[in-house]
This record gives sequence, C-alpha cells and structure tokens, in this order.
Amino acid sequence: MNRRSFLSNTSIIGAAAMIHPTTVAAEIKRFETSSELNVSSGLKITRITPIVVPYASYVKVETNGGITGWGESDKDFRPLGKIFLEEAVIKHVIGKDPMAIDEIWNYMYFKSYDEGSYGLVTGALAGIDNALWDIKGKALGLPVSDLIGGRFRDQVKCYGSFGANVYSHEKEKYGGRKKKTPLEMAGIAANFADLGYTAIKVRMQIRQLNIDPNPDPSFETVKEVRAAVGDDMTIFFDANNGYTSHRAIEVGKKLRELYNIATIEEPVTMNNYHALREVTDALDFPITAGEHEYTRWQFRDLVQIGNADILNPDVLKSGGMSECLKIAQMASAFDKRFMIHSAYPMIGTSAGLQFAASQPNAMEYQEYVGPRPWMGLQKYFKNDLEFNQGFLKVPTEPGWGLEMDEKALLKDAKKQ
Repeated sequence: MNRRSFLSNTSIIGAAAMIHPTTVAAEIKRFETSSELNVSSGLKITRITPIVVPYASYVKVETNGGITGWGESDKDFRPLGKIFLEEAVIKHVIGKDPMAIDEIWNYMYFKSYDEGSYGLVTGALAGIDNALWDIKGKALGLPVSDLIGGRFRDQVKCYGSFGANVYSHEKEKYGGRKKKTPLEMAGIAANFADLGYTAIKVRMQIRQLNIDPNPDPSFETVKEVRAAVGDDMTIFFDANNGYTSHRAIEVGKKLRELYNIATIEEPVTMNNYHALREVTDALDFPITAGEHEYTRWQFRDLVQIGNADILNPDVLKSGGMSECLKIAQMASAFDKRFMIHSAYPMIGTSAGLQFAASQPNAMEYQEYVGPRPWMGLQKYFKNDLEFNQGFLKVPTEPGWGLEMDEKALLKDAKKQ
C-alpha cells in the first residue's frame, strides 16, 4: 500500500481522552476487542524491533503497507528497556493499526502498569509511541508538527545546556577529576555564546546524595559564567535536586540578586511537591521542574501541589509524544508553560522541536545540548538537523524528518 492509495481509502478518526488509572481493566478490554469497531486504516503493525547502541535506544516499527517508523526510547538502562519491550509489550501490539496511537499507548501503559508506572517503563514505551507518530507522518506526507496542531514557529530558539560532571570521555581532558572547575564551566559557557546562543543553562549536578553541599561550588561557578558571557546572556540554573527547601530558597535569592539568574530548576528532591511549594512560594522568579515526572498524573501533582512555574516534559522519558501532548494541554489550563528537557541529539531533538513548535504554551527557549559528537549518533542518519546562530530549524519532511542509516545502526547494535 503506498501513501496515495492509503490517503484515498482512509478516514482518520482522532479521539484523545485523558483516562485515569482506575479504568485500567476497561481500557485493556476495549483495546483487545478494537477490531469490532471497524475503524482500521488498513495498515497493520507487522514487526517491532528495539535496537540498542552506545548512548541510544531506537525502535523500528514495520507495517504491511511498507511504511516504517523510527522512534527513540530513553537512553538510561537501555538493555533493560529492550528486554521489557520484547517480553511484555511487543506481542500485544503486533497486528494493530499504527494510526490508532492513543489506543495503543493506553493499552501498553495500563497493561504494564504493575511493572511500574514511570521511569524505565515510560522511557521504553516512548520508543514505540514515537515510531507510530513517524509512521503517521510518513503515511500522510506531513511532519509530526502538522499532525499535532501545526507550527507556531518555523525555528526554535535554543539554550545551551552543560553540566559540572566530568564524563568518561572527558577524563583525560580534565585530569581524571570528577567535577569541572568554575573557570572551566565559564569556558564552556563562552563557547556557547560564540555559537550564537543567547541563553545557557548551568547544570550543577549536585543530586540528592550530596544534598546541601558544603562547600557549595554554585556561587563561584555562576559568578565566573556571568563574567564570561556578560550581562545580556540569559542564565538558567539547574540545582539537579541538590537542596533542601530552606537552602534552595537561600541559594535562589542570592543567585538572583548577584547574577540575575532567570530560573532555578529542580531545586529540591524530585516528587517532593510540598517542599517544592515552599520554594515557589518564597521566591519571586520562576521555578522550573518536571525532568523526573513521567506521566500526566505526576505533572498534575507537580502543578497543583508543587506549583512549578515552568514544566520540563521529555519526549523520550514521558511516554513519548502522545503523553507529552496531554501534559502540555493540561498545563495550559493552569496557565503553565513548558521548556522541553532534551539531552538527546537526532530523533529526540527532532521530536522535542516539533512538540515545542506546535504548542502555544511552549517557552521561547528550548534545551539543546548540541550535537554531542562523542556519542557518535550522527552516523546512524543520512541527514541532520539544521542549527544556525542559536536556532534549530523545525523539520518539514514527513514524520521526524530524519532518514535512518539502518546498515550503520545494525553494525553497532551487534556489538552490544
């Protein structure tokens, strides 16, 4: 079946309902008997293949119409995510209509609810969900952004994001140390400025295991970064869950007063919404959170209890595009805006771009860590995203707008 014949014989029916977990049994039964509804597009899922390579986890979804979709899952715990999909999910999705994306998402999520409702589970399911959106875009000859509302903007302004931790590929450069110095962080910030960025995020990567550090390198780091980039650069500060509420309030006030940070992100332990509320009530500038929320129900509590000002959904962590759309639309009802969390080049970045470009409550800036060449992911694609002077162009080709080099991908996958 080619795209022309598909379009001429198909009526697309969309009904997206926000379903509470208490309806798990009903959702599973409805999915298993969906063939009786007679709303099939004619396409059927014939094969789903999770593919793990260093630093990334992709999912290939094939159909009887010759249309193949590619998705990306969360990169954390990649082998476990692959096993979860192979053992608990794929067998239930084969033979289903790939255009029935919400129906498939509901079934995958609620069927695996006992295995966990977030984290590894939603990160793995995102790979299938994102691949289905790629299929739908290719079948209709449209970018995903056109399927989810249309673009408010054709390019997205990015902020450069960098962390204090020294990663394995950087050990030699930094003499085997675990952390970068404030001056080294300032040098990275200056490099982003040279590339045309007008906003950056300083990620301190303190984490809960080092909560309320003493001495605290945050002040000296932000001081050096501000000196390196000047007063016109917008600076976001990410505590990475590193403070108790009273200390977060103290740090936030001081950084705002001395260095004019625009927001403090994840100031307290994730999911501790009452502590977060103490911080949001005490500070008079925006608080950002959501990197460690994975479903609309967690984001509901983040908004209603924690009262975060800016939300951070992640298209690869939060169950894929389908769930992120519900999160963004729910947030709009509370006049909350979002900046995507995005640590993944290629499919993850394209998905985040198209998500942000199509939603009215997206912030001006969206996260972009750069191409991260040390991950070696560009070699798996025959084309690339377009970056210029702090902006990423929103892809306009069908689906995610990226063409996979499957031969190169499978070559590295065999080594895992």
